This record gives sequence, structure tokens and C-alpha cells, in this order.
Amino acid sequence: MKKLTKFLIIFGSSALGVTAISVPLIIANQKSQKQAINYDLGLVAEPINSLNYIKFASVSKVLPSLVEAPLKAGPSENLKRILSIPEIPMGAYTNDVRLTSEDVSKGITSIDKYYSTKEPSSSPTSRFYALDNFGNTTGTLSADKSTYHPVSILESNNKIQSANILLNNGQSRWSNNDEVVADDYIDALHYILDLSTGSQRLTNILQRKFANAQTVVDLQNEYIRKFGVTYNNPFQYPELKKIDNKYVYDVFNPNYKDNFYASQIDHILKNSSKYRNKTVSDEEKQQIIKEEKEVLDKLKSAVLKLGLYSGRLYWNYSNREILSSIPYSPDFDPNADETIVMLPNLERLNPNLTSEQLKTFPQRKAVKIKKYLFTDPRQKFSKDFDELLKQSKELKAKVSVKYDEKNVDAYNKEVNKHYSIDTLKNDFVDGFDAKKYRWHRELALDEYSLRVEYSATEPTSLSGVVQDMLSTLFPINRKFVEINGGINEFGLTQERFLTNGAFNLEDSVLGPQGYLLLRKNPNYYSAPKTISNKIKIFFSSNPNINAALYDDKYIAATKIPAISQLAYWTNQDYRKYMKKSAGFGTIALAFNLDQERYEKIKDDKNSDSRFIYDSDLRNAIYYAINRDEMLNIVGWNSSYPVITWTAFGQGSSSFGDAIEVAFDHDEMFTKVDAKKAIPVQNYKHIDHLSKSYNFEHVDRTDKGFDLDIARKYLELFKKKNPNVKSLTLKYISNSTDEQQNAGIALQDFMRKAFDGFIDIEIKSLPENPPLP
Repeated sequence: MKKLTKFLIIFGSSALGVTAISVPLIIANQKSQKQAINYDLGLVAEPINSLNYIKFASVSKVLPSLVEAPLKAGPSENLKRILSIPEIPMGAYTNDVRLTSEDVSKGITSIDKYYSTKEPSSSPTSRFYALDNFGNTTGTLSADKSTYHPVSILESNNKIQSANILLNNGQSRWSNNDEVVADDYIDALHYILDLSTGSQRLTNILQRKFANAQTVVDLQNEYIRKFGVTYNNPFQYPELKKIDNKYVYDVFNPNYKDNFYASQIDHILKNSSKYRNKTVSDEEKQQIIKEEKEVLDKLKSAVLKLGLYSGRLYWNYSNREILSSIPYSPDFDPNADETIVMLPNLERLNPNLTSEQLKTFPQRKAVKIKKYLFTDPRQKFSKDFDELLKQSKELKAKVSVKYDEKNVDAYNKEVNKHYSIDTLKNDFVDGFDAKKYRWHRELALDEYSLRVEYSATEPTSLSGVVQDMLSTLFPINRKFVEINGGINEFGLTQERFLTNGAFNLEDSVLGPQGYLLLRKNPNYYSAPKTISNKIKIFFSSNPNINAALYDDKYIAATKIPAISQLAYWTNQDYRKYMKKSAGFGTIALAFNLDQERYEKIKDDKNSDSRFIYDSDLRNAIYYAINRDEMLNIVGWNSSYPVITWTAFGQGSSSFGDAIEVAFDHDEMFTKVDAKKAIPVQNYKHIDHLSKSYNFEHVDRTDKGFDLDIARKYLELFKKKNPNVKSLTLKYISNSTDEQQNAGIALQDFMRKAFDGFIDIEIKSLPENPPLP
């Protein structure tokens, strides 16, 4: 395993979680709606070049306005009462089973034992958390709590092992009118975990600790290491085909059935740099196939255990369609992977047919179906299901022919002959509830039920589940994606994108100076409660331009640049709308001090990178950087420069004292100047707390910036390396404006501090480039 050592230079922050404080002021303009010409509400967001929220994390800022997760941020308390926002109880069930040493030796987990030993509850639990009290409301989540809780969680020692999320039974629809189902959430996760997608959201998904997610990624990486290419279609989706103007998965295509987790030896030999343009013998080829099978067997097992499941039973059909047809299906076998069911003959439902014409059409037709690959493996059928099977067997005893693909018409005629009632419209079919034929209310029930299972060793917290339903689990319409060029083409244009929320995308111009124009969706399930009819989101990353847009009444809210905050604060018209926004995180530069890399380049006289391993050179760079100026250049002019990371806002002692307090009066000295004291941290804890004040003035001078010390360290380096006249070091970024601006600042600091001795070459790479 490689050991990567990184030397950090900490600057400031602007994200959730750690050190320095971001304190931009947000100002809301209540007058902007009155003066807007062709929209009700104007907003501003960072520019995006694609709407592909699977590949690009930057889309997450505008995504909730376009695509809804199970939960979304709710309105204010006053509006909640006016709009009658529904209550959202999250039922809590307790897993109190204890594992024996024998259980552990057999690999049985706590959740395994719970579902194998505990009988399901016949009614909703009396213990629940009110999700609406957390400031949330329903997105695609069901608001019906009469029979089932919208969300059911399984708790063990205050940790959440599983969450069953009930969607709103098709009330949420995509803009092409397809229903939003649990499969859509599973498909989105599969796209992200497929390494060939190159998703920027991959790391975030792995941090959520969904069961076996890391294993699925690790096995794909193992395949790449061994064979030099990615394994295509690691989740084994069938191809799509069009039948009666509708796209379905072609699960009975021989290529799909015969190539399930099959070898891709031709792909390896053609595209892998290990084998391309090489002659591979039959013996070597068989050895590759053998090694490949070992990886694929493990990948198949991990994929089927991946912790996102639907309650759907069969590909292409709803549970209601299948289960309500069982009494009329003599050859239905619930244990077979492929079986026959008698589905309604849609031709017979034509209201224009005469009674004589109806006689020529059978009520039902035999259809071959295949079990859905990602159905909840812990779920079973309830006792009510036995009655459906009983009726099926009774019909079987009357039918004298067997199903034969070569003579389906004869089979249909024989089966329909024994129907004594109208099997298409009756009380049983019309009032059919598919959920009641499933065993456990805490497990996925149907295609509108999504169950999330977390890692057995790292279950999540209550807040983690809520966060997943708010901002991690987003659906995607996979059929739409695949028939429109695949995931790499998705979201590049408005025509290759679908919405499913309160607003439709009416117009868009992507990139800097672009915009999104959203119009209220009249078919949205709660359209009467949607206040704005038209919203325009401008794309701009320049805080000065944003402030000008606000002043000119184009937008209703924005962050004010630090240089303008005092002027806005002294304006009585603006002050009442100003609100402070605080966050904390860490931005840092890192030296690549990988030891394995050093062994390769230490004797390479053409590589200046080998000198980075000299601590005197690193210290020279460290003290030559003015963190305050860099934050201004990057655009984080409301953040604080930080010398030492002290887990601000997170770390504390057992008594609750912040770690930062311990360093309030500590100083450090350098080996080049034993008399000059440099504080361990740039601010005392009390100053750092200014993020919570309404208005303050904090000196942002970087006390770790000292050119005298920097130049003394550089002289020490020069004495050890007298033949070195100049250095060129590479600064590698991910091509975002912030990181590129940081590189420009670093380049300028080095040139000014050392008279051109250190030159910084800026190299920008795309984030998460696709793998070969």
C-alpha cells in the first residue's frame, strides 16, 4: 500500500465542517418581485455547463429546483400553517437482538438475525420522529400515514441500520409523464457507482456507507488493475426495446440471458494497454478468462447485496399488475426466475367495441415475466398471498393444455374459457392493494417503496438518514437517459433532461452569463401550494455582478462581497434585509510527498519535483504565502486566514471546551530566527466566534506570512544545492475557477518573494476523468 504524506498550508474556509469561518452576508430584496418583468422570483447561482447531476457535483446547487428527492426543505412555520403542510412521521423500530459467538463465526449480522427471528408488526409503531419538525416537507415521499409510516427505520444502539422509504404512489411524475418509482433511485446510484461514468459524486456516495457500495467499487478497481479496462455494464441492465410505442427492458434477449456477468475477453484484448497489439495464445486467453471469472463472481455477489432495494417483483410490470393476475394464471410459479402470468388484454378495454366484438378478444393473454434483479432480498410474501396461489392452482386443475410459446393462442383460448366472471373489472381487481401481500412493513413493499440498508459495521445516524433523503438520494429516469445517448449525453441540452418537481424547465442557457428559466408545473401533485409561477436563476460567480443584479432588482437575494458589506449595512433600506450566513471548512495546498514517488525521481536531475522533499524549501514556500491575499484572489474574501488547523466548530475536550482555546496563547519559533515569535493560530477562539455575531470587524492579517523568514529558509536550501539556479514546480488543480485563481496567486507570491527563483507552472486537470 502506498503511504501518501502531505504537507498542508491552511488558508481559510467556506464549507461545512472544520476550521476557518466563512461569513458572507446575504441580503434579500422583497421589492424585486414587483419590478420583475417576466418572472416572479430572481435568483443567482454558480455557472454550470451541464445539467448532468450524476456526473457533476456542481449541479447540486440548482438540482432541488429541478429534480426532487424524497424530502425537500420546507417553508417557514407561518407558511406551514397557512398551506397545511402534512405531518411526516418516521416510524422507529428497535433491533434488540444479541449475536452469539456462533452467529459471528457464521458471518450473521444483527440485521440478519432481526429479520430471521422477529415477526413483523401488524400496525405502525407508536415510536416515531416528526420529520416535518426538522424543517422538511415531502418531495417524492408519501404523505399518507394511515396504514404505513412514510418512512420506517430500524435502530440499534441509536444507529440506523435500515430505512424503508415509501414514495407517493406515482403522484410525482417526470416531465415526460413517467411515474417516479423506487427503481429510479437505484438506477441513479448504479450510474454513480459505475466507474466508467466518472461521477464526481462517487466519493460522497461512498461516505454515506450504503451496504456493499465500497465493495462494488473496490471490485471494479480490481478488475481494472488486473485487466486494464473497466467492466462494461457492471450492474447487468438489459437493453431496451420498443413495444407498442413503449420502451421496456428486453430481459428475454438471448444475448442478455447468455451473457449475465460473462467474460468480456474481446473488450480486454482490444482496448487494454496490457494486451493491445500483442499476440495472446489460447492458453493465455483461457487464463485471463479464469482470473476474470473470479473477480466477476465476487462483483455479482456484491451488486446483489448493494444496500438499495426496490419492492418491485418483476421487470417491466408493477406488483399490482402481476399479483392481481395470479388467480387467473394457472401456470404462475412464484419461485421460478421466469414464469407465465395472464395479464389483461388491453385491446378488450377499448370502449368502442360492441358486445359481439368483445367476444372475439380474450380477457387475458399469457405473458412471460422475469424476476427483477434489485428486489428486496429480505422481503417475503404474506399469508394473504397463499389465497392467490390457491385460486391459481384451482384454475390449473381445470385447464387441459400446457403453455407453449409456439401455440400461445391455443393456451389463451383454453384458459379464458374457464373464467366464470369478468376478470378485468371486478371488486377484487379494482380494490387491489399490492402492499398487503408482502410480509414485512419495514422492508420494501412494491415499486413505490425504496429500502436503504447501511453497512453492518458502520450504520448511520438519524441525521444521516434525513440527509440522505434530502440531498443524497436523487432519482433518474434511466430509460430516458439510455434512449437519448446514454449517461454522457444526459443533461447537455434541455431536450436531454427531465424534471420531476414543482417546476418545469422552460428555457436554459448553460455556462457563464447563462440562466435557467423555470415555470410552475401545473401537473405537480401540490401545484396549488406552489407560490411562484416563474423563476429565473442567473449564472454568475462574480460577487460584484451579483450585487449589481440585486441593486437593479433582477434578483431577490445574493451574497454581498466583503468590500461592500459596510456600505450595505449603513443603508437603512438594505439593513433590514441583511442576514448573516456562516459556515466553516478548510481550504489547503498540499505538497505531494509520496515516498514511492520520491524513490523514482530522487536521482532524476531533470525533475525539480525532487527538491519538494527538502523541508527548508517547503518552509520557504509556507512563509512566503499571504493567506489573506490568496483568499481575496480566490474570491473567499469573507473567510479568515488560518495558520494551524484546530478543528474549529467540531473538536472539543470532554468538558466541552473547544480545542482552539488550548492554543490561544501559544507561539512557535523557527530555526532561522529564534527571537521572532509566530502564534500557533491566527486568531484566538473568541475572535473566531465572530461568525455568530450580526456584525463585527476582525483583523484578517495573516500572522504566518513573513518574507524575512521565507527568504532565510530559501538561503539554507541554496547552500545545500549550490548548482540549482532556479526551480519550476507544478501546481495541479481540478480546473475550477477557485483552484485556478489559487494557482495564479501562488505563482505571483513566489515570483515576488524570491525574485523568480521559484516558478510555478499551473496545470489544470478535469475532475474525475473517465477511466479507460
